[in-house]
Amino acid sequence: STDTRILMTINIYVGVSHMLLPVRWRVLWPIEVFGLACYGVLVGLIGSPERSSDIKHNATMLSGLIVCSALAKRKIERHERKAFWSLVREKTLRVETEFRLASTISELGVPSQSDVAVASVGGTSLPETTLTGERFNSLSGPESGNLCQGLAKLIPMGKKEHWLLDTDDVHLLPDRVLGTGSFGA
Repeated sequence: STDTRILMTINIYVGVSHMLLPVRWRVLWPIEVFGLACYGVLVGLIGSPERSSDIKHNATMLSGLIVCSALAKRKIERHERKAFWSLVREKTLRVETEFRLASTISELGVPSQSDVAVASVGGTSLPETTLTGERFNSLSGPESGNLCQGLAKLIPMGKKEHWLLDTDDVHLLPDRVLGTGSFGA
């Protein structure tokens, strides 16, 4: 019989406590000291079938495993702290950016989301409540004037909002039918 079972039990006890206990690495030092002292006490009181040099070697190896467990716990803790601060920094930047955007929007007089929500029906936005919808409605109203001039005024907005297609991207196929059915087609 050797000290292998005792050493493995102590190693598992120390290793599991370092991996699974959600505490700071400094708090675990009593477990580390207890693990090493436990081997010393068991060998001193009960005895060991190992030679004296093997007992010293086992104690040294156990000490090395305990130190490595402590250093690994510290490294994981430092990584978790860096990840947390990175998350906090990103959230702070996002909140600051959203605040600047909201301030800019309010300075320009663009309706806020709460204003648009008041003008919506059933949780969906009505076309008349958006800036684009207002511009299209102005094309058909009494003050619409020339349709071509009104459409020309929509071109910058269409480019800005990415809904205006470039003429090079539109290819008509006069010999093909695109669709048939209702709605006047």
